[in-house]
Formats: sequence, structure tokens, C-alpha cells
Amino acid sequence: NSGITIKNNIVVDAREGVNINGDSDSSKTPFDWKIQNNIIGSTIDSNKPEVGIIISNAKNYEISNNTISGILKSTSTTKKAAAGITILGQCTGNIYNNTITDVNNTNYNNGSNTAGIFINTSSTSITTIYNNIISNIYTPANDNSNDNLNYKGHGIYLKTGGTTKLYYNTIVMNSTKVGSQYGKASCLYIEDASSVDLKNNILYNNLQSGTQYTLLYFIALS
Repeated sequence: NSGITIKNNIVVDAREGVNINGDSDSSKTPFDWKIQNNIIGSTIDSNKPEVGIIISNAKNYEISNNTISGILKSTSTTKKAAAGITILGQCTGNIYNNTITDVNNTNYNNGSNTAGIFINTSSTSITTIYNNIISNIYTPANDNSNDNLNYKGHGIYLKTGGTTKLYYNTIVMNSTKVGSQYGKASCLYIEDASSVDLKNNILYNNLQSGTQYTLLYFIALS
């Protein structure tokens, strides 16, 4: 289905707030989905979703003006990231004017990631992320080796992607958690990407435990 809008909803006590799972066949991929002005999450652990919004294989999507607060992954066996917003597969779209806060993953040992926004898309995908406010993203992943960076907490985690544009976002890593297990978090972690355009963002990491990063990347700079 295409041309669907999800707007002005309050979502609590659900494993996933919104999940759009499109077909990777480009002739069948849904388009023009809009997810706007929703409130997703909870202050009560037992009611917190594991992911706020997840989109796989969609064209011209829009995720805007949502408040995602209170995400927790604690017992699930799925490897999906604990994240406010997750984008997967062959996707093209815009993520803007969202507020994402209080994302925690205590079940990191199952190989899942932790992020305010998690991007794992194809090399031809185009993702534009702008004017978002992201804060308080954390996980007590206790292996602080460089091989474990992907399991740490990150404001935006770009695992793979085509063209990713990041403009005017404010990312504050400000969890009050202390201990070496909260080390090696970052505002922006770029593991792999074809092209990244990073302009006019505010990245502030105020975490006090272990080594911390504002920008952490493993790609060549042009």
C-alpha cells in the first residue's frame, strides 16, 4: 500500500510503535508514507516499546514532528536495534523535526544496536535527516574494546547507507548513568556509508564515564 498517513496517535505498551515493512522489489515498494505528529513511548518500563518507528524498503517516506520518549529493549530475542527510528533496506525519504529521548538497551548481548536514529540501508538509498533533537541514548554494554563500538549507545548510528544528509540536528548524550560500561558512546557513529553530508549540527557528549565521542567514523574523508 502507498500514500498512507499515520498521524496524531499516542502509542504505548507495544513492542514496536510503527512498523512499515515494504517489498525489496522496486516495482512493489510502497511510497509516500507519512508518519507525523505521533507520541510514542512511556515512562513505565513495562509499557515501553523496543523501537519507536521502523521502516524497511519504502520510497519518499516522511517521518516528522513525532515525539519518541521512553524506548527500552530488555528481554526480546530479536536483533532489531533499540531505537527511536530505524530505517532499513532500499529507502528514500526525510526524517525531520522529531524529538527522540530516553532510549535504553539492556539486552545488547543478543547482537542488537542502540541509537536515537539507526540507519542500515542499501548503497543507492537517500536519507535526509534534519532539525531533530536527540538525547539520553545509552546502554550498559560492558565490552569496551574497539570491536564492540557498534553495541554502544549512539545518537545517530549510520551502519550502512548510500547518500545520507545530516543538517541542523541537535544531539546531546546526557545520560546520568555512570560506570565504564557506558563508555565509547557517541553523538554520531558512522560505520560505513557511500556519502555523508554533515552540516550545521550541534553534537554534545556530556557523559562522564570512560572514553566518549562526539563524532566517531570509519570512512575516508573527502
